[in-house]
Amino acid sequence: MNIFKIFYQGLRVSPYPLLYSLLYGYYAKHPGFKNFTNQPLLPLKDIQDDEPCYRFIFFGDIFATEAVPDVSASLAEIFSRADLIFGNLECPVIYTTQAELRRDKNGANFWSKSISEEFVMRLLNNTAINPSKLILSIANNHSQDWGDQGLIATMQFLTNHNINFVGEFIKQAPLIKTFEIKAANFNIGVLAWTNWLNHPIEKKFTKPEEFSIIQLRNIQNIKIETKYDCLIALPHWDYEYQHFTHKKTQQLAKLIADKGFNIIAGSHTHTIQPLAVLDHCYCLYSLGNMLNPGHKLSRSWSSNLGFAWEVFINKVTKNITGYIIHPFIHDPIKNQLRLFDLNDDQEYKDILSKVYKL
Repeated sequence: MNIFKIFYQGLRVSPYPLLYSLLYGYYAKHPGFKNFTNQPLLPLKDIQDDEPCYRFIFFGDIFATEAVPDVSASLAEIFSRADLIFGNLECPVIYTTQAELRRDKNGANFWSKSISEEFVMRLLNNTAINPSKLILSIANNHSQDWGDQGLIATMQFLTNHNINFVGEFIKQAPLIKTFEIKAANFNIGVLAWTNWLNHPIEKKFTKPEEFSIIQLRNIQNIKIETKYDCLIALPHWDYEYQHFTHKKTQQLAKLIADKGFNIIAGSHTHTIQPLAVLDHCYCLYSLGNMLNPGHKLSRSWSSNLGFAWEVFINKVTKNITGYIIHPFIHDPIKNQLRLFDLNDDQEYKDILSKVYKL
């Protein structure tokens, strides 16, 4: 597919204002570092006590790549010790391989992505993520890449493998899903939604008012009718390929915190973004990629970098008592996920030092 056709298709599907759509290709290769509101830089680690705690881990976008990456033992160990794990499934899972999808003549294009069931299960195995402890958001701008069929297939796959998911919209069903750490009688409410949805070319939801994914127009409309020990928001928001959040996103985060949410773990930008502490609420605006999409358009040092954000919750007080942000790299040459260390390329250190206090 030539670059002009890709650009034309991009303009057709883009949910952004025209100017940003025109600059999209530039930012994909050269992500922005403009700190729009002078956000303070916080450290990658802050632990306030060493009392017994629950460990929740959050990661960013699982995107379609050519092959399942290998995973370093040190990164897999972090995932293996979690009580619950949260992430964003950035593309549908359907009953076929990527190669077959690319030959699909009924709507497949450069911007429509998907992965196979085998791909997901091998990724979970390599990362030592226990499927029963995983909660995936399926609310993002690629959720309708394959229309109703893609969303139904994704939900069926996750159900068949006992993987919890959030973000689907079914008429009259509650938007906030409830989960429990049963041995401790610890109740968790999770709300996932997207602020963006690509403009459909051929595939789309046929009756979005009845079955689709959650899009929130006004956070004030959310009703919290159950008492939770911890409320978690998983928004798909802000502008892609920016390392600092826009003012509107920060205002929305404040509204979410004011509604009583304890943790906000954002996705969508394909870049790491800052952490903010909003009174009782810890907000990491974007966790970056778990998997770099890998195509040339979005290949940059920034898109190789993601976070495993480990949040500690005291088992007695049920308050957040600290966090550790574990930066990791999706090495495009070796196709490997590994923890960042000081021996890595200077470019990764430069990115981290601009967004966090090292």
